[in-house]
Amino acid sequence: MKVLYILFGVFVYLICFPYQSLANQPEFFIKSADTDSEIKAPRRSDYGDDLFVRDEGKEYLIQTDELAYWNYDKEIIYTADLDNDGVKEAIVAASDGGGHGIIKYFIISKRGENFYSVYESNDFEGCCLKLLKGNILSVFKYDKGIGVTSQVQEISLFEFQNGNLNLLSTSQNEALIPALSEINSYEIDQNIGSKFITGY
Repeated sequence: MKVLYILFGVFVYLICFPYQSLANQPEFFIKSADTDSEIKAPRRSDYGDDLFVRDEGKEYLIQTDELAYWNYDKEIIYTADLDNDGVKEAIVAASDGGGHGIIKYFIISKRGENFYSVYESNDFEGCCLKLLKGNILSVFKYDKGIGVTSQVQEISLFEFQNGNLNLLSTSQNEALIPALSEINSYEIDQNIGSKFITGY
């Protein structure tokens, strides 16, 4: 009979524990800066969006120099347990408001009580981030900047594990649409192909 009680206790623990850990998950959210306020709160952005987390009934501002720079627009695109520690991380997409269209991605992870770390990389930017199987992330990348004529397209794969954001691989797109004639921005800059476009 005692064995049955022990087995029942183990069963109840296994059923209840996952729900208990899910109930204590941090809640990430975005607040827009109050541009009408005459008083600027410490470490808050002058404009745009700031990232916060609500944990154990308290609110914390999550801010780094990079998050402050990429403050024009922020969006929490995923919350998932990337490193299998039972606590969900947040993946944030951020824009600096520039015309290049590049999105910078950040991972925010709880590493201890009231302790949050931000993970980013110069490679962890582009667009169209996807959460693949497990903790693998894919980011579509392309060259950016004024005067860039490159048409290179890449997909980079990342892994978040043990508090590290690791670049696993980068693949370049070699698939081209076949054409009889091709005029791109480089050729236009060199006045090659202007006759093709204008007839002069």
